[in-house]
Amino acid sequence: MEKQIENTLNRIKELYDKDDKPWFVAFSGGKDSTLTLLLIIEFIKKNSNHRKDISIVYCDTGVEIPIMHSYTIETLNRIRNFADKNAIDLKVLISKPDISDSFFVNVIGKGYVPPSFMFRWCTDRLRTRPLQKVTNGSENVIVLGTRLNESVERNRVLKSNQIGEFIFKQKNHSHSTIFSPIINYSVDDVWKAITVLNIDGIIDLDKLKFLYKGFVGSEEQNEDISSGRYGCWVCTVVRKDRAGENLIKKGFSEIRHLMDYREFLIDCKNDSQMRLPNRKTQVEGKGPFKLKVRKCLLDRLLDAQEATGYRLITNEEIETIYNIWQNEVD
Repeated sequence: MEKQIENTLNRIKELYDKDDKPWFVAFSGGKDSTLTLLLIIEFIKKNSNHRKDISIVYCDTGVEIPIMHSYTIETLNRIRNFADKNAIDLKVLISKPDISDSFFVNVIGKGYVPPSFMFRWCTDRLRTRPLQKVTNGSENVIVLGTRLNESVERNRVLKSNQIGEFIFKQKNHSHSTIFSPIINYSVDDVWKAITVLNIDGIIDLDKLKFLYKGFVGSEEQNEDISSGRYGCWVCTVVRKDRAGENLIKKGFSEIRHLMDYREFLIDCKNDSQMRLPNRKTQVEGKGPFKLKVRKCLLDRLLDAQEATGYRLITNEEIETIYNIWQNEVD
């Protein structure tokens, strides 16, 4: 493992020294982005005279699983404190979608149907655009913790955009180069490398493992957690929210309210009576949600917010939604 880490650090240095483009390291709080973060910090520690900006960027989508969101914000604060304490030149940024790109503004306000496997409109609005927002349109390198062999679809997308062994292009953003230093790491490699690199305790590894055990429903202390995966709690792309189900089994009973809301979203999406008869382009076919359905979606969301104690929607989103409805009525 030490040799593999050394090779990755050499790979990072080689690309870093190649030009003057600033680096933006995408951090989600998950295991892959955690390893990528630790590798970048290790690189900075070994190259204290690094000459160009490196920023850690968290794209706060507004619909992350609340437990994971809290952990990620806590981790970002730990990173800031570590960087300040050790005089490490590292920026930590949080970027959010524009209000017009908010998931709930689009679904509840405009009536957009939730994303599907064939049309993942959420990825660009909730993740890509917020990340691009902090780059200010400059030539840059975006460092991602992407790995091969996570899924057939992931492999297909990666290979269609690959321009080098570890280098990828980003669709519609030609000024950004994607660098994936752990592209060939296995899941076991990821966990082993995190353990090796977390010598400064930047990451609360016990909490990270606890969360992943929650995602897979692990009960035993040493039980495998490699299969754990999570995403947005409103995600309607996956057929079954196994992470949510397993978190409930681990004692997070409030997650049931979020799962019930997700199921209601799916029911509305599949019921033609809930949707307008024409699309926004006036082409015949199932269109956006009817206004009365959107109002019901907001009411149910506010009920879930009150029941869980989690902040699920902001006041700005609610105000924007009401404005959209009013304009539609007018």
